[in-house]
Amino acid sequence: MVLAVITVAQFPELKLLMPLTAWVVIWTLTLLPAITPWWARKLGVVQ
Repeated sequence: MVLAVITVAQFPELKLLMPLTAWVVIWTLTLLPAITPWWARKLGVVQ
């Protein structure tokens, strides 16, 4: 998020980068913790 803010501050024409970055952060914080146990079982890391 910080890198996106710095980039948009330097290149104002990339203003669409902020919503995209926000969605990526939200998905990462909500989706990945939910599917991690499933992936661990599928990969055989846990029993």
